[in-house]
Amino acid sequence: MTCAIPNGGRTKSRNRVVAYQIGDDYPSGGGGSVIARLALDDLTPPSANLRTIQYHPTSTWRMTPQGLVRGMAPGIVIRLVVFSDRSFEGDEEAARRMFTECDGRRKELTLVLPMLKQLLDLPQAQLPGALERLKTRISEIPQEEKRVRTSKQLSPEQQEEWRRFESGMYEGRNLIQWQIEQLQEWLNDSKFPVELNEKRIYDYIRRVIADCEKWMNHPV
Repeated sequence: MTCAIPNGGRTKSRNRVVAYQIGDDYPSGGGGSVIARLALDDLTPPSANLRTIQYHPTSTWRMTPQGLVRGMAPGIVIRLVVFSDRSFEGDEEAARRMFTECDGRRKELTLVLPMLKQLLDLPQAQLPGALERLKTRISEIPQEEKRVRTSKQLSPEQQEEWRRFESGMYEGRNLIQWQIEQLQEWLNDSKFPVELNEKRIYDYIRRVIADCEKWMNHPV
């Protein structure tokens, strides 16, 4: 499905598009929606069309002059477009939530990155234990942040902001954790000679580090 940026591409920003939100086209809002973040290699200029994951209008209960009826949304609409300088057009609240989650993801990855780089200095025989310790450590980071953030009473607005930030931290953890588990599988893979497997493993660690740095630098 291809969707044009609001205003036919005539946006106020000259920066590249990094994220957008598509949702049901109800005049009063509501209904379903989906947010898509573009990989840094796929960022598009403001005048471009956006190709997104498939999205279908949802059905919901709506109040009409005839009473409560269930029906499909009349179509879809782009509710938000975010640019590389963190300027945006559209839903301000959705943009704020996106930025808060990004800040949480960035904090998690900033703390994980030095630990990933340390893996390159280890001999292969020490990697299994180091990877297991790393998995444990990256799961502890959000929990430690939660203890600090919630050590004092938070207002309802601060609680909501923390939940978004925490969600971003866990997203950062998950981005790295599944790649660590891939490495662990390769370390136990007996299909390849040790010398070939070793090169593949360290090349993969470098790719994980590169991905981590890319997501740390992603605007949202």
